[in-house]
Amino acid sequence: MKNRKLPLFALALMLFIMPAAAQTLVADSEPYVNQYITNATEEYGPRWWDALASELVLGVARPVGEVEETALQNVIFFAEVHGKRLDLKSAVPYLLAIYRDDEREGTRIMALAALHAIGNRAAMKDLREGVALEASPRVKRLTVAALAEYFH
Repeated sequence: MKNRKLPLFALALMLFIMPAAAQTLVADSEPYVNQYITNATEEYGPRWWDALASELVLGVARPVGEVEETALQNVIFFAEVHGKRLDLKSAVPYLLAIYRDDEREGTRIMALAALHAIGNRAAMKDLREGVALEASPRVKRLTVAALAEYFH
């Protein structure tokens, strides 16, 4: 009986440890956003900026409705302030999905702000093509304003 319990215990232990290890973005490292907040005046190299961009994309690469507002705020901030150092193009499909499908109007507006901050021409054309069908007057008005500023 003892021999049967040991494999079950080992299996149960692996089920708890493995998912946590699989979710770790960077082993033994503080998130890059936190590093930036703590040491904003520090000079970072290209690899650091690439890692930050990956972290930002992972923050929005979730099912629509599960993306946290903080992740969108981070994308907006870093795209606006450090857009030349970051390649956030891989976040665009996720942001477009949030803009189109999220039920929270505020979250949709933040996705719009993130898309505008990234400035991806294809995404902005996509927004322009769909703006006429937008049901929310607030989202429609802000989309028109973002498009006017972008294409001006």
